[in-house]
Amino acid sequence: IVDEVQTGLGRTGKLFAYEHYGIRPDVVTIAKSLGGGIPCGALLVSESANVFTPGDHSTTIGGGGMAFAAGLATLKLLQQPDLMAKVTRKGQYIKDGWEEWRKTLPVIKGYRGLGMMLALELNTSSKQVMLACLEAGLIVNAVSETALRILPALNIEEADLEQGLAIMKKVLQQF
Repeated sequence: IVDEVQTGLGRTGKLFAYEHYGIRPDVVTIAKSLGGGIPCGALLVSESANVFTPGDHSTTIGGGGMAFAAGLATLKLLQQPDLMAKVTRKGQYIKDGWEEWRKTLPVIKGYRGLGMMLALELNTSSKQVMLACLEAGLIVNAVSETALRILPALNIEEADLEQGLAIMKKVLQQF
């Protein structure tokens, strides 16, 4: 069983994060990015693990048309040629920038991630940096005392990516 609720649907540069590790799960959960902000989820089950029969799983509120439309729009986006290569390339571009910044910004301790699911490890309070980024117009998330999570849109334009990185660098120079 693999939980791809946050990591699935291209976030790591592959359709599913488990593909980076050469495993073949029987069950995969997906959500969050499937609906693009609209609550939407799915359970993917291999044929050998499929024990469900019609009526085994029902809901009183599921199956909304808007959620299905959002999921379908996401699946269409994921079919764009070279999307995963672009996600991987943009993620590497961000990490290369951070590596360059480390030479002159001692606030940066390190970084990690795949595709455009990235974290920047700091030598200071990530909450303070997050608040400064927000004030400057950039949304990031403090996920621990010293780590910021960065999740750009998979289809972010180069100019928007550059603008976000410029804001982040300017903020980090203050710490």
